[in-house]
Amino acid sequence: MMMMVKFMFDLLQKWTNWRSGPNLNLGPDRYELAFQARAVDVRAFVSIHGPSMAPAIIIEIPKTAAPDSFSALNTRAFQAKLAEILGLSVGKTCFAIHLTDLALIDLFALLGNEIMEAVEKSTSAEGAVKSVIHCIERWRRFTNRNSGALDKLEVRGLIGELAILGRCAQSLSPREALAAWMAPDSGLRDFEFAGHTIEVKTFQASGSAALRISDTSQLDDSPGRPLYLAAIQLSEATSGHTLPEIVVSVENLMGNDNSIIEDFYNALASYGYMREQAETYSSRYTVGPLSLFKVIEGFPRITSLEVPAGVTDVKYSLPLGGLAKFKVPAEPVVGRSIPTIEVEPNVRGS
Repeated sequence: MMMMVKFMFDLLQKWTNWRSGPNLNLGPDRYELAFQARAVDVRAFVSIHGPSMAPAIIIEIPKTAAPDSFSALNTRAFQAKLAEILGLSVGKTCFAIHLTDLALIDLFALLGNEIMEAVEKSTSAEGAVKSVIHCIERWRRFTNRNSGALDKLEVRGLIGELAILGRCAQSLSPREALAAWMAPDSGLRDFEFAGHTIEVKTFQASGSAALRISDTSQLDDSPGRPLYLAAIQLSEATSGHTLPEIVVSVENLMGNDNSIIEDFYNALASYGYMREQAETYSSRYTVGPLSLFKVIEGFPRITSLEVPAGVTDVKYSLPLGGLAKFKVPAEPVVGRSIPTIEVEPNVRGS
């Protein structure tokens, strides 16, 4: 953790010093570099670029380790490309990562911090290249979806989906559960399994607890596949868990396959959550109990086919008290509860 703080401070401070100091009169393709980290045959630099002295990160790698499949990419916050720049060692090329929106310089410093740490942990040039690409891809997903922290409603939604994801990882497999999690990619339903689909809603405990349906398509029929509505009680409580703690608990259910862990955090980035922003999420929640309802004939709902022409943006609420006859056992569908984060049905959060 101390290494992360050091790198974070160094990057921001260096960019600030450069940009507040004398103009370096850099040409369009010129960089000012300051060494930050190294691995086997790989060096990482904090940098500024061009006449505007835009913050940048440069990762010098052997040409023999350069990935053939990597192409330039642009996001809301940064652009990344393979480039030849003055000052590189013989036989080297580099990843050049440029900040494109100065308002996001703090986020860019987090990206730089993660890349520097990944480089220092690498034991080969090929490993460093792979780690840098993974960092870039994860931050691309995050910045394309969101450039700030999740709001409270989004946090509640993510916690509910993580509870289902963790349960399914236990009962099926982590890879199958992750493949079914559609919400990070803005899927119509939160989970799409081969044999059934699941829409997840959270609610606060009260005498008039209700589930909010924000899109009529969410409870449309799925031909050939049963549709379930998972309702998870979520209450703010000092005895509960923060979102980052819940993320770690679910990560622990993903096993030891690094590619699955990477897919998990890529999905979270697409959702709008990054580990580097963990301190932002200090609210604590008790999670559960969970109730599962099967959406069948007679279930109270408004489907997309029932919405009259000219009517848009239909939202409605389903009081839990009216769903009792549609309740089914949860464990056969979504798996057993997660002891580290969920409350048992007979235990209520304070």
